[in-house]
Amino acid sequence: MQDDNAQYRFDLRRALLLIRRRGWVAILFVVLAAGASYGFSISQPKQYTATASLLLHDAGVAQNLLTTSSAPTVDPTREAQTEIAVVSSPEVATLTAAALHKPVASISSEVTASEQGQTNVVSVQATDPSPSYAALLANSYVSHAVSLARQTDRAQVADALAALQSQLSALPPAVQTGAEGQALSGRIEQLKLYAAADTGNTQVLAPASVPTSSSGPSTKRNLMLGVVFGLLLGLGAAVLLERLNRGVRLSAELGELYGLPLLTEVPNCRALKRGRGTLPTSAREAFRMLRGRLVYSHHELGSVLVTSAVEKEGRSTIAWHLAAAAATGGQRVLLLEADIRAPVFARRYGLRTGPGLAEILEGRSEVNDAIQWVAVAGPAKGHSSDGVLDVIVAGSTAQTPAALLENGAMRELLDGLIADHDLVVIDAPAALQVADAMPLLRRVDGVLVVGRVGLTTPDQARRLSEQLRDLDAPTLGLVANSVRREESSRHAYPSSTSLRQPANGASAPGSAARAR
Repeated sequence: MQDDNAQYRFDLRRALLLIRRRGWVAILFVVLAAGASYGFSISQPKQYTATASLLLHDAGVAQNLLTTSSAPTVDPTREAQTEIAVVSSPEVATLTAAALHKPVASISSEVTASEQGQTNVVSVQATDPSPSYAALLANSYVSHAVSLARQTDRAQVADALAALQSQLSALPPAVQTGAEGQALSGRIEQLKLYAAADTGNTQVLAPASVPTSSSGPSTKRNLMLGVVFGLLLGLGAAVLLERLNRGVRLSAELGELYGLPLLTEVPNCRALKRGRGTLPTSAREAFRMLRGRLVYSHHELGSVLVTSAVEKEGRSTIAWHLAAAAATGGQRVLLLEADIRAPVFARRYGLRTGPGLAEILEGRSEVNDAIQWVAVAGPAKGHSSDGVLDVIVAGSTAQTPAALLENGAMRELLDGLIADHDLVVIDAPAALQVADAMPLLRRVDGVLVVGRVGLTTPDQARRLSEQLRDLDAPTLGLVANSVRREESSRHAYPSSTSLRQPANGASAPGSAARAR
């Protein structure tokens, strides 16, 4: 029972997350469908409906007079349906079309006949953009319906009279004067009186009057239908998009897939994406938490490499703000942009594009000439110049970046930078897409993996985890990026003891890395 409740809560949470993430899709479809319905309604000409009523009398008189019993032999309900069928017959539409000089199809499409509940009253409704023509059409239609019904009644009466007179003539003279003959003669007289009355089984109860208000199109009804239809389409589209997007939905799931401790959850906010402006409190706290866990769990941590499975997971953003948080904490920090193929720091943070790492490794620039100093704000909102961050951008080269990063010059550069700084943060390329990061994985004290909620797929997480394990990389943990508040894990942060040992089983990396 508890498992069922847990599964129900899990499914309910997923449904709520779907609504939060993809609710805009449903809203978009609702707005589009409602707008289309409203536009269609106001673009259509107004329609007017005129209604005339027909009264159906007791049917089957002629047939009952033909029987030898006084009990009716005709079902009244069935006979009423027959009369309605006569009113709705193509013959009536043809007669009306001829009288009004209109096509038969036009008459059939504009006129409908229906029974009013369980009564003997039939409503004939005619709908047209012209209210006067709608009334004319309804009255003309019921007039021809009554005429056709009377013709049918007269034919029935004539057939009944002929049948009764034939029966009477076939009787012997003695029987004709008897009881049987008198009964037949009585019914013949009744039929003659019925025929003389010429009322028929159908007559006009109420003629149609000219309508004063339109009957359609119903803008309100069409709008509601559009909203419902758009909502159904939107929900279907949201579910489809959710199924097509295989990205992991929860930060806790990312940690399980990577097999790494979840160090912090970086919230989804625009300030991080812009690269400028003051970060919200939740984002600043996330990076202070990350910096604190790295410092106090790994006392000899001198270099950290930040990587991810694929591009657009926020790797460079995490590296920059981690370095800035460490710089405002009193450490001398250098941020090294090692993604030579796709550099972003110069453009995003207003730095010089060169000289950079590529120029240093090729001997075209000195380290001091490539270092740029950036003032970073302190932890409190509104503080300024609480720390100075050293930055070396990627620079440019015509060589293959992987070959450039694995040569001896890179090893010497990294050793010198680590010796001159308390912490070196390296922004490395995506590990699954290029081989550039591989030479650096064993030369640093620790590796941080960045995964983006909603983008990183389970397959990518497993592949990167296997690659890091095969390379014996000193992985420190996982940073979940772009986490929405409703997707945040309740138990995001592991205990410090779990952070002291890298997830791949390697020993603490500090002393070994410095020996390299």
